[in-house]
Amino acid sequence: MSDHNAHDYFKGKSVQEYLAEMNQYHFEGELIVPLVAIDDGYAQYNSALMVIEMADGEAKLKIVEDRMPALASRGRHTAGMAGGALNLYGRVDTGEEYTVSQYLANPEDTRTDDYATTTLNLMLVHAALDRLGLAGEEVAIATGLPLKQYMAGDDERNTRLIDKKCANLMSPCYIGTGSKPSAIVHSVKVYPEAVCGMIDYLVDEYGDNREGVDPNVVRLGLDIGGNTTDMAIILPGNQVGARQTIKYGVSHVKDRLRQLMNARFDLHPDEAMLEEALRTGFVQWFGGEKENVEAEVRDAISTVMDPILEAVKAFMRDFPSLREIIGFGGGMALMQNSIRERYKNIIILDNPDGANARGALKYSLLSDLEEIMEQVNNSRALRAQKSA
Repeated sequence: MSDHNAHDYFKGKSVQEYLAEMNQYHFEGELIVPLVAIDDGYAQYNSALMVIEMADGEAKLKIVEDRMPALASRGRHTAGMAGGALNLYGRVDTGEEYTVSQYLANPEDTRTDDYATTTLNLMLVHAALDRLGLAGEEVAIATGLPLKQYMAGDDERNTRLIDKKCANLMSPCYIGTGSKPSAIVHSVKVYPEAVCGMIDYLVDEYGDNREGVDPNVVRLGLDIGGNTTDMAIILPGNQVGARQTIKYGVSHVKDRLRQLMNARFDLHPDEAMLEEALRTGFVQWFGGEKENVEAEVRDAISTVMDPILEAVKAFMRDFPSLREIIGFGGGMALMQNSIRERYKNIIILDNPDGANARGALKYSLLSDLEEIMEQVNNSRALRAQKSA
């Protein structure tokens, strides 16, 4: 069970209260800092946090989620009515600063090969943590990489890139012009995207097989993200039989939609207008009537969806025993109606854009919690040594 109500979660409940509740009802003292899963996508950031929900006097595990667009620009771009930069995040070691806001006129393009290890990514991760109310608090993070980046060859993890991403996300950061401390990240675990989405489908919050889900079926995980689409064949026993990454995603839909709207209206739509168009099929600007752009949205989606589905078709040929296609990711949320027309039996997860974050959260809590909390203690000791 999950829902989107993690925004400002720790402004209504202190971290100390949260940890006491989690350890009282489930983790038996193992959880020493909040563990937050963040799917740091090219188009959108999805966060997931495990909480306790009381129902009929019984404590139950539940995942709460938050999402935000991956929009940031280097420097200071927004200010309060009385002055002072807003939505500003900075990196302590270099002094680099970024404004994080959905209303930026010219946000940075996240679609770079090194995005996972950039200051831009670091600032957006801290903005996501700040949205949960974790500024200044100690945390651990579970996150991911696209399959092609996560693996180095057929069966080896890309430890160099994984280690580099972990080190980047543990860099100290601050918030605002007054250098208010941002979250203190003591541990980062990186998992393969698409596989995380499949974990979310296969197991519940307690690590048990979901009711009605046969673990002995060959499945295709189809993860349509912001810049890439991951495909993974998951065999019985949770083995990855094959994988493929192609460079199509939500950001390419926006590229095409921007072209079409520019040609029709002679304007350069910003991110807020593109989001409105994709969400409602209409746009409006000052002095103008509401305009129907459903045809442009269909064109943009089709332009990206067609090559994705052709790649899926080719990928499936080598696995005639395939029984299910499981769809998730931000692009799946956007294009699910069109995809269902081609694959009527596809299983699209609830809140499909948050599946990778939920899966990473489940895996980290169920399989790696002891190691993660040991890393937290080691990081605390190292920081204490440096400040002594």
